Amino acid sequence: KRMSQESRGLILTETRG
Repeated sequence: KRMSQESRGLILTETRG
């Protein structure tokens, strides 16, 4: 599922943010 990959990307971006 692509949702899993997008979720991971968002979490990484927010953590860096």
